[in-house]
Amino acid sequence: MIRINEIVEKEKIHRVIQSRKKFVLLVLMAVMSIMMSCQYWLDNRSESEENFEYRYYTIDPATLPESLDRGDTDIFKLITTTSEAVPTPFPYTDSASWSQEDYFRVAQALYEQAWQEPFEEQNVYYMYFRMNCAEIEQGLFGEGELYSFKVIQTGKEETRVEYRNFITPSNHDIITFKGEYTPNTNKWEPLDLTQFQISAKEAILIAEKNGGAEKRLKYENDCKITAIAMGSKGNVWDVSYDNYRDDWWYTIFEIAIDAQTGAFEVLYPKP
Repeated sequence: MIRINEIVEKEKIHRVIQSRKKFVLLVLMAVMSIMMSCQYWLDNRSESEENFEYRYYTIDPATLPESLDRGDTDIFKLITTTSEAVPTPFPYTDSASWSQEDYFRVAQALYEQAWQEPFEEQNVYYMYFRMNCAEIEQGLFGEGELYSFKVIQTGKEETRVEYRNFITPSNHDIITFKGEYTPNTNKWEPLDLTQFQISAKEAILIAEKNGGAEKRLKYENDCKITAIAMGSKGNVWDVSYDNYRDDWWYTIFEIAIDAQTGAFEVLYPKP
């Protein structure tokens, strides 16, 4: 009889322990679920944009690189909303294009003049260079874009200060934007510029030898060539050839090129 009572008692204790284990497990699962929900909410909060500013400048693309060589500082003519402050337009040339190196030099001067920020402290996460197919032999670009950011601590939150620059010597102008975004939920991936052993011009030459020239000539140079690098895709040049027809730009050739090794993959049309 005593033995039976002991067995019954042990069974009761076992059931209590098991019940408590299940309770603790359910509590832990609930806590983890709440923590994951909170993390999801924190990671998906909307950023608020503050202190948004922009500057619009006219430039003389024919003389600007030489002005930088001389150390001139008054090279960007700010357009304001006051009509009497609008500078006299520069005389237009038939074509104005720069090298990738020129765009970076202009960007450096632009950050210092427009935003009083050293370009070297920026995290560049997007580069864009574009040329007309008919100007392939020159290896110069009529349009360029550079996006960058830096992260600053504002109390308990991170704020991303973002800059977007549209540099268009072919239009004789520069438009630059600055905005502050809190909390910093859009984690942009910066480009590692030290790994870019191959320039945009060199990437286009690789594209030319591997299908680009054939497509370009098929369309009789009625196209534009764009070289894009973005941090989210790693240190890679995406080179595309686009033809404009029926009110739309159509890609006729696209190739991805490793900016360090030159290895490539044709993306369109697929071999």
